[in-house]
Amino acid sequence: MKESFGDSSRWLPLTLVAVLLVVVGFGGVTFLNAHARSVDAQQQAEQVQAARVAKEWKASMATAVAKKKAQDRQDARLKAAEKKAAQRYKAQERAAEKAAARKKAARKAAARRKAAQAAAHQAAQVAAVKAAKQAKLKAVAQKAADAEAAAQKTAEKKAEAAKAALIKAAQEAAASAVQGEATATLPLTRTITGQVTEPDVVGALMPKVGGYPGESTKDLSMYQLNRLESYLAKVKGGKTYRCPRGSGGQYGDISRGARVFVEDRSRTAVATGSLTGGVLSKQGCTFDFRVRVPDLPFYRINVTQRGQMVYSHDDMARHGWQVWLRAL
Repeated sequence: MKESFGDSSRWLPLTLVAVLLVVVGFGGVTFLNAHARSVDAQQQAEQVQAARVAKEWKASMATAVAKKKAQDRQDARLKAAEKKAAQRYKAQERAAEKAAARKKAARKAAARRKAAQAAAHQAAQVAAVKAAKQAKLKAVAQKAADAEAAAQKTAEKKAEAAKAALIKAAQEAAASAVQGEATATLPLTRTITGQVTEPDVVGALMPKVGGYPGESTKDLSMYQLNRLESYLAKVKGGKTYRCPRGSGGQYGDISRGARVFVEDRSRTAVATGSLTGGVLSKQGCTFDFRVRVPDLPFYRINVTQRGQMVYSHDDMARHGWQVWLRAL
């Protein structure tokens, strides 16, 4: 028995060592297992983190790729739009150039047509003016010839009438000589003012164009006829001119200085005066006169034995002792 106890005490350290080794081994294994599990867990966490990071990176890369593709598509669309815009602009430029060329050609054609029309119109106007002038000249010449013939006949009739009137006046003057002497002694207390107009405007305008009063238009040149036409238009428009020499022709006796006679009822001269001034208007040549007369019941007024007009004393007073005569 002692030998067995002794044997067990010898083996006790070994047992303790073995137990310790077992414990240490078990603890180490446990530690190693725990460490391995910790490492595995950490590795798993890292793998999860790496997977998440990879996933996020893939997602960001996919997003970047998608954005790039979208940007590329946008750029492509913009480039295509720019290309189309450039093509449209070029097409518009070509269309504008063609339109401008067409407009230029149309303007040139219109200018040629307008020039041709203007030339034709001018030629027509020249022809019309020439024809009108020729027709007017013929009409003026014919009118002047007719007027001259009529004036000649009128002058002859008036000359005969004036001759008869002078004979009659001489007879009446001889019969009323006594009454005339009595009338001549009457005091001059009234002043008759008046105007006499002769209507020949053309005859009065002759000196303005280089002719003489009453000259026939047949004797005028084309230049003088044109000037005469211009003066007639101005007179018709209201312009006036001086005409102291009168119209000549059948009115040659009516001009500045012509005598004005005032007679009584018995045709005895009681006062005389003369024409003054001389203004040409569209009515003809108009002259003024002033005559001092005595108070009489009637007054017989004539200018160079033309157009005797008889007025009563009351008529004279009512018209302010003014008279207006028109030579015939």
